[in-house]
Amino acid sequence: TLLTTTIGFWLVLVASTPKLTLNPSSIMTIDNKEESNNQENGQEVEKVPLEVLLVIKNAQNQHGLRHGDYQRYRQYCSRRIRRIRKSLHFVNGNRHHFRKKEITPEIAAKDIRLVTILTSHVPRYLYLPLMSAERAWSYAMELKQLSNTEVRKRFHLIRRMKKAVHFAKILHELSDNDGYDARTKLETQAYYSWMDGNLNFELQLWDKSYELFTRAKTIYEQLAGILIESEAATYSQRANEVAPNIRYCLFNLDESSADVKELMQLKNAPGGSDLLAAKINQTISQLREKQAATLHEVIWLGKKLPIVSEEIRVLVLHYHGLSEELLRASDYDSKIDIYDSILMECKDALQLLKDTIKSEATASTKGYQPRGESQTLDLLAYISHLKYCITIERNIVMADSLEERMLHPTNVDGGKSKQKPPKPDDLVRLYDIALQTLGDKLQIAGVESDEALASSIMAETQAFKAFRCYNVGLTYMVANKWHESMALFEKTVSRCDDAIERFNESKGKRYQVYIQRLERFTSMARGQKCVAHAQILSDDEQEGNAIESAAQLEKQPLSNRLDVYYSDPSVLTDKPNLVAFPPQFEPVPCKPLFFDIANNYVEFPSLDHRMEQKKSGGLGGLVRGWIWGKS
Repeated sequence: TLLTTTIGFWLVLVASTPKLTLNPSSIMTIDNKEESNNQENGQEVEKVPLEVLLVIKNAQNQHGLRHGDYQRYRQYCSRRIRRIRKSLHFVNGNRHHFRKKEITPEIAAKDIRLVTILTSHVPRYLYLPLMSAERAWSYAMELKQLSNTEVRKRFHLIRRMKKAVHFAKILHELSDNDGYDARTKLETQAYYSWMDGNLNFELQLWDKSYELFTRAKTIYEQLAGILIESEAATYSQRANEVAPNIRYCLFNLDESSADVKELMQLKNAPGGSDLLAAKINQTISQLREKQAATLHEVIWLGKKLPIVSEEIRVLVLHYHGLSEELLRASDYDSKIDIYDSILMECKDALQLLKDTIKSEATASTKGYQPRGESQTLDLLAYISHLKYCITIERNIVMADSLEERMLHPTNVDGGKSKQKPPKPDDLVRLYDIALQTLGDKLQIAGVESDEALASSIMAETQAFKAFRCYNVGLTYMVANKWHESMALFEKTVSRCDDAIERFNESKGKRYQVYIQRLERFTSMARGQKCVAHAQILSDDEQEGNAIESAAQLEKQPLSNRLDVYYSDPSVLTDKPNLVAFPPQFEPVPCKPLFFDIANNYVEFPSLDHRMEQKKSGGLGGLVRGWIWGKS
């Protein structure tokens, strides 16, 4: 009864309380009154800040873009948009019906009104177009990685880029309000220009892309100049990333001065994006094809060989510009990538020539007269020669890297490298491969008949034998085999001198690299030879000390020096010193001894009455015994 009375009392109280209803018009009226009161009192209305670049950079570094994982970042943007919409009660309908809700300036103005109430309020309505643009852009970059193998992906990529530009434009229009500060307006304008520039860059609209990228770069540089140092670094980095895109647009606008060298410099410039790298690679291949159109023949062993295939022309041009391309490479990995790419081109060219030779052989069996069969074989030999030369240069670069890591293992990657330092055996294996390649190079048809080329190959072979001999000597030094290592280092010096003499006879400028390398190995081999000689002398001194103690060992019996090897001549005589006799007494612990002597005085009882006794069989037994005998 008491519970029923209490519930009834609260129901009557709630029913009698007047309801307070607020509609958007009343909220706007209240906000307008507060704003007018602030203006009358002379107070400045607080502006809403949004650091666009800092927000997206932090999100990208924390969700996959540090490792180039655009799919992970796109999934994060989708989750972030869903969380923001649910928190704002701004979802697109319910689970049954979809009702799209556009963000209008009136809706985005709620962030401005909430700043007067919550000083730490974040403009969440502006986050929706920002995250949507980032999601579309990351999806486009993901498709860019797949478009190298699937051409149709490029159309989907362009649609995603247009979607990203659409949301970036909405962000820029929403932020163009008096309630947002000047920095937010500049950042949204730079972000929109950068996104639109990427779209025009992909569509190859170079003049418009150049204008947009220049505008974005100018804004980011101005912001970097007025912000604190910790924030200015991010804006300076974005400005440096945009700079190669601007240079590439200028390059395409001035097609008369198009050059592969300039493009390679632009490709290796720091701060380039993945989109720019793909465009540069495509343009380089196109320029090489244009230059290859003017290349019609090559000279090999005094013969002029016509080049008909476009792939072989591009390969020859790439080989002629290989040295300049390697000079622009900044690190070891980029050099290896360059060598691998041109080796793949050599492989494709050799396969093309082999197929051509096979088709010509098939045509000759059918009675046709193939043209230029010998020229095709000579061209095959020339491409094989290029392949072997590139392989040897690649092995030299790898050997230099291994030697640097072996000499300075802590200097690799700032001392944080988890790789084990290489051993001399690794270098020996690498030089063995180079020697095998030189042997194959010498077996190419027509090489032995050319004395200059054959002598240069023999000089290279002698040089690589010297390099291998030096590293074998280091291997013996690790095993403390000083005599063998000293002999190998002496052999290294003699082979280096022989190779230098051969290279000087060839009188080629490209052999100066070999001569410098051989001189360096000569000095190192002489130094290691001195180290091995010092170790040998040190071991001899230790053996002399051992001989001096032989007199002491001779006085000891053999049983006391079993762990030391000493050839004692007294062992073969009539009185060998084997053991000490009489032996010396050794102290032993006291232990009582028990002797069982009571057994001789014990009288045991008789057990005869328990033993079984034989019984006689009577008269019947006597008769049976007489007839059949006793058993």
